[in-house]
This record gives sequence, C-alpha cells and structure tokens, in this order.
Amino acid sequence: MKLQVPFIQLPITFDAAALLAEVSAIEESAWRGRTSRDDGNSALTLITTEGDPASDALSGRMRPTPWLERCPYLGQVLEAIGATWGRARLMRLNGQAEVKAHVDINYYWRERMRVHVPIVTTPGVRF
Repeated sequence: MKLQVPFIQLPITFDAAALLAEVSAIEESAWRGRTSRDDGNSALTLITTEGDPASDALSGRMRPTPWLERCPYLGQVLEAIGATWGRARLMRLNGQAEVKAHVDINYYWRERMRVHVPIVTTPGVRF
C-alpha cells in the first residue's frame, strides 16, 4: 500500500523510560480490549468525552481521563506536540498481535491528524 503523502517525523524527542514508568504504574484493569475478540490489541484512554475512561464518543467536550491525570510527564509530551487534542489513547499490542492496514473512515478523522509516539518497540516493528 502506497500512501499519497509521507509520514511526518516531528522534530521532538521524549524520555521513553519516563513514559514507560508512568504507563507501567497504571493498573492492568484500566486497559481494555479494542476488538470483540482477544487479539492482543488493547487501549488506555487518555482524553475522552467529559474525561469518561469508558467513552468512545467522538463528540462532546474532550477532557483528560483519570489515567492521563496520573501521568504528568505524558501530559507534558502531549503539550510539547502543540496540538489541540481530541480523543487520545495509548495502544498496546502483545508480541504476536498485528494491526491490519486500515483507514479511519468516521467523519471525526476528516480534519484531524493521528499522532503516534512509540514508547516500547523493537527493531522488527514496521509501521
């Protein structure tokens, strides 16, 4: 699959160890599956409608969840990117998981960009 526009690498670096320490302190029960089957793909909500950690809504006032409020350095990372934030989450894949090529078709994404900040990865991962 060839993209019409290339990925853009932002000229910002972060302390991955500090991010990992904060994220690792969040209890496992806060992470939730992303699909109806256990495919190794889970998410931790950071910014949602009214800060409700269970919300997947795409409209309404976006606020930080309790998970983001417990991660001050992660908040600094989001601030350093310099965006007006809408829905945001951390995604986690186990070692055998795969995300198939896809397009986010909901109107919400029409005028928004997705930003991916790897915290833990390996050289074999291809984006």
